[in-house]
Amino acid sequence: MLASDHPQPFSLYTGITSSRDSAVEDYPVSELIKTLIHYAGVEICSPTFQRFTLSSYEFISTARDTRDEINKLVAKVDSSSSEEDVWDDFDRYTGLIDPTEDALLKFLEIVEKESRWLSLNDDGAFASMENYQSWIKQWADNRMGLCRCLIQLTEHIEPQRSEDYVDSLLKQDTKAFMQYLRRRIKDAFKDITNAGKTVPPEGFKALESYENMINEFGRRPFNGETADRAAGAALVGSCKIDDARAKGYELPPTFFENLQTVFRAITDLLQKKDNASLTKVDEKIQGFRTDHITGKSGPIVDLGIIELLRLVRGVHRPFYGRASTLVKLFKEKAYVLGSKGPGSEYNKVHELVRTTITDSASSIRSLSLDIPEDQKASLKSKFNTAEQRITSKLDKKSCGEWQEKIKKAQELDESHMKRFREAAKAYSQKAWHFPFYHPQNMKSIAVTVLRDKKNIKEFDCQMNTDMRMTTFLWHIATNCMKDRDQVMKNPIFKNNSGKVIDMDLDLKDPIVGQKVILEI
Repeated sequence: MLASDHPQPFSLYTGITSSRDSAVEDYPVSELIKTLIHYAGVEICSPTFQRFTLSSYEFISTARDTRDEINKLVAKVDSSSSEEDVWDDFDRYTGLIDPTEDALLKFLEIVEKESRWLSLNDDGAFASMENYQSWIKQWADNRMGLCRCLIQLTEHIEPQRSEDYVDSLLKQDTKAFMQYLRRRIKDAFKDITNAGKTVPPEGFKALESYENMINEFGRRPFNGETADRAAGAALVGSCKIDDARAKGYELPPTFFENLQTVFRAITDLLQKKDNASLTKVDEKIQGFRTDHITGKSGPIVDLGIIELLRLVRGVHRPFYGRASTLVKLFKEKAYVLGSKGPGSEYNKVHELVRTTITDSASSIRSLSLDIPEDQKASLKSKFNTAEQRITSKLDKKSCGEWQEKIKKAQELDESHMKRFREAAKAYSQKAWHFPFYHPQNMKSIAVTVLRDKKNIKEFDCQMNTDMRMTTFLWHIATNCMKDRDQVMKNPIFKNNSGKVIDMDLDLKDPIVGQKVILEI
């Protein structure tokens, strides 16, 4: 091996947030930047952060380098005896602080928006959008916003990142995300079959078309508009398939036929066929959503109580007690709303309850986050409306009993949140004494890098097996290779048997093994 036989273990959080030079001293002037880097680093190192991994790693590590540059310049100001040098260094570091803080704050806003808007456990985020154009715009805005943050940051520090390099990161991010969704669909098919349900042949044909689309995407230059549609359509389809698996109903062949039509239209666009256009792709996706996501196909929509019960699992305090009580109220007293049917009071209240719970779940993704008072008030108003639509039809005694239950649930929500914040405040002062990263399940992986089938480098990496292949790629490109641009263009991992390893897999997956080949 060309590298050391005893490589140092790689920690993603440490690798993108800690100073490259341990001798660099921190100064109060850069403390906000340091704190924002910590917040962003924790967010993107989370296993749930799926869609923009490589580009976010690049952003945080660049912010880290900028922070170090500021601290070095501050040290030079302190030590230099030349007035001209002192001024130049002062002017340089003060010029870096504002844009770096601004870029980090924008990044955190986008990441928070992404995590709240994109729920991988259900299709609520998509179902709540009025139409395809509205959610595809949000999808694109998040991607372009992260790209702008990275470009903004690199304008002020060397080496600057080229647009081609940024595009290559976004391309690999999107490819890995689509591979992850493909795996979800395959697992769902397996579970549906094991449960005695049927996946029609059209389902496997749609999956094959999706795999062809992913392969075509990997071979082509990055195009953001096409990438948004490819990953977005796949997410909508996979969420609906997951829903069918969870609720035990079968999707009709037409669902998969329409999904396959979408994937083929995107593949045609990637291949630049004469009849392909973004407009045609949009028409196919909008038609697919109209038929199968918004419920116009009838049998796919499940208005049962089970749907509402399952939604409660995603709700945090301070809305959990209120949400669970609302579902119990609907379950026990929905008969006062009359019969089910299109346009009926029952269906309207069911939708109101579902929307209220979905909104409360998406408003807080973690107990450590709070929401603005106006948003909290809006959610409370939705709960009030949903509850009153049912209790107003109850007799006086029953109405009073349920109002008391709702009041107690609300008080318990608030009480638990207050106690949690007090405990978190006390614990936070102890938590800093422990390392963020606990290396467990480490293994050594021998890497052979091939370019045009020629061996150009070999080295060992000591990696945590809980990390994804995208993280492994980032480590190799950043810490083991000189030509990062080349590494990111169209990297393909293969195991020792020559089988391709998808980027969404964890390193503990048996397919990875102890030796890998990286073709660039």
